[in-house]
Amino acid sequence: MKACNTENDIQAAVDQKKGTLSNNKSAMSNIVDYTAREKATELQTKMFGKLKAAAVDDAQVTFDELKAFCGDQAKRLGDLIVVVMNKYKTTDPRRYEPFEQVKDIAVKEQVPPPATLSLPEQVDFQLASASWYEEGFQAAMKEITAVFNAAKTCEEICEHYDIDNSSEKWSKELRAEVFHLDPRTNKVVRTKFGPPKGFPRALEKMSQGKTLRDLNRVTFEFEDPLLMALCFEVLNKKYNIHGLKNKYLQETFKEPPKLHMNLDIEDGWLCEVQMLFRDILLIKKELHKFYDVNRADGPFVVASKLFKSLESAPDDQPNSDEPTVTDTSALLQIIKTKDLENAALRNELAALKKQLAEPTVTSSLPSGWSEAIDEEGYTYYYNTEGDSTYDKPSEDTLPEGWAEALDDEGNTYYYSRTRGDSTYDKPSEDKLPEGWAEALDDEGHTYYYNSRTRGDSTYERPS
Repeated sequence: MKACNTENDIQAAVDQKKGTLSNNKSAMSNIVDYTAREKATELQTKMFGKLKAAAVDDAQVTFDELKAFCGDQAKRLGDLIVVVMNKYKTTDPRRYEPFEQVKDIAVKEQVPPPATLSLPEQVDFQLASASWYEEGFQAAMKEITAVFNAAKTCEEICEHYDIDNSSEKWSKELRAEVFHLDPRTNKVVRTKFGPPKGFPRALEKMSQGKTLRDLNRVTFEFEDPLLMALCFEVLNKKYNIHGLKNKYLQETFKEPPKLHMNLDIEDGWLCEVQMLFRDILLIKKELHKFYDVNRADGPFVVASKLFKSLESAPDDQPNSDEPTVTDTSALLQIIKTKDLENAALRNELAALKKQLAEPTVTSSLPSGWSEAIDEEGYTYYYNTEGDSTYDKPSEDTLPEGWAEALDDEGNTYYYSRTRGDSTYDKPSEDKLPEGWAEALDDEGHTYYYNSRTRGDSTYERPS
């Protein structure tokens, strides 16, 4: 009878495992809902049309409808995360146990820039600092990836990094039957390095008092919970870890869970590391578009097109997320066309946003100056002399032929383009009496002469 119970238990475990994997497969096939994409695109198109017509109140109504719809989609995908996480937790509980022991660690702030710098200079300094650390950071993370993918056993990894395995915590097969990241290559981990953060986004964060701990960043993609936990042990052995959050331990998921941390890579400089399961990454790719809309506070924030035309459902493959264009040149032309359309859309949106945000402002620019929008959507100004600035030129203009500049110490001075002389005193806009003109003598001093009388001259400015 006891043997029968054991057989029943074994069969029940096998059935449960099959059921979990079947549910996971079903969840993964339902990540992309093309009907939902089309509905979101329809609402967004309607909203943007209202913005173009300057009907901001009507656009807000449509935005509220779009936001509610995207909130429902975010919840749908969040429910799929719960199903997928059940695979990682229950398919082989022994491999998940070490992962549950990864606990949060307090945050540490990034190494600050010199306090004597202005805010834009501090941002430039932090971005420059990140560029000096990036090469070493990538080399270190790639080395860990290579060791994991080349190893034959978990013990081999432990020995390589001197990880304590006296409790045989890591004495399990390296490549589990159910957790295959990439069966074609037999790899157990993949890495992807984040692109450099742009100046506008970095400036926005620092202006809010936030420090930039993610200027150097990498994402580790795993399929096996045990190996993700072992990779954390390796990082914890090699570096001081700060700001660790194990978001997989949540019971509900408003956003894709991840293992998030900052490494002190060198001299206190912090780099960002994220670890995600493969299936969670696939859900995240679809979820983040709906999630961004759901947390937006107005229509302008989400006016850029959510889904490209290439992301619509293929007629013959309703569950495929791949474009059906097989002609490479045709595909490249489509992508190029869409990129141009998106660039034009961003410029149009930026100009429209400025127009609607300041409907009553009609202040003019000084003569010779014009206003434009850069590639990031920011307003800048340029003049006919080739000068440009993000600061709006003052109405208090300089006399004709004069220009403003900064010396090596950052002090403002003024120079004459026509005569070549310069001064730290702002030239007066007062015009000379009729018939009088200004000139320089042989020693560079300013004097005035009367062009009509041809004989009158003075070093005092005529009134």
